[in-house]
Amino acid sequence: MKSVKSMFNPNLEWEGVDFPLILKSIKVENSEFQLNKLEYLPEKEYDTLITNEVALLTKKLSGFEGGEIIINKLKGAFRKGSDEKINFFLSVLGLK
Repeated sequence: MKSVKSMFNPNLEWEGVDFPLILKSIKVENSEFQLNKLEYLPEKEYDTLITNEVALLTKKLSGFEGGEIIINKLKGAFRKGSDEKINFFLSVLGLK
């Protein structure tokens, strides 16, 4: 199956696009539209769930190159990925 990106413009770069900002600037006629659909869980709830584990993993990974990067990715894992955001954005606009 083709990805959403390749259906429109295979050379178009979507990385780094601020979808929440774009979605806020577009008038959406969909009552079900919610920016929180860009997250699996609310950030505060996720932080509460993983606080102890993050502290433990931070200690374990502190001696490794890239350990901080891994922890930051773990802390941001409540957010959906770029393809999921693109698909949601296009569905809000009625293009998917």
